[in-house]
Amino acid sequence: MDLDQKELRRLFTYNKKTGRLLNRIDRGQARKGGLVGGPTSQGYLKCKVHQRWHPVHRLIWIFHFGQIPDGYEIDHINFIRDDNHIENLQALTPTENRERSYVNRSHQGAGVTFHKRTRKWFVRLMIGGVRRGYKGYSTKTEAIRVAAQIRALLMVN
Repeated sequence: MDLDQKELRRLFTYNKKTGRLLNRIDRGQARKGGLVGGPTSQGYLKCKVHQRWHPVHRLIWIFHFGQIPDGYEIDHINFIRDDNHIENLQALTPTENRERSYVNRSHQGAGVTFHKRTRKWFVRLMIGGVRRGYKGYSTKTEAIRVAAQIRALLMVN
């Protein structure tokens, strides 16, 4: 059975303060009024509905908007995988979602690498589905600052 907005609203309520779904009715071991979803090893919340596991953030999107557009994924704007406030969710194409993921990792240093031969720090980011490299910097701090500036520009556009 495909889950639609009507079925989700029959099964659950949404708490705006917490960004969590609550059971509207008893569902097997899930009791009325109880929180919906348990954590996955990747940090997302998932729950079982009609004998199938579903990511809770996708259920919340469908609960509010009726469907996920074809070819889109639901992304957490603040990169916190269990923060399912509807204001924190957005529909992105898989390419857009990968680019945001790559850009987010760069602020933690994943987009900044050290080149032993030149003894310089380089910034590498994914832009428009293409990995781009930027000139070498003398310090890691400077490279991280540049990566953050580029990331900020990408987020605006």
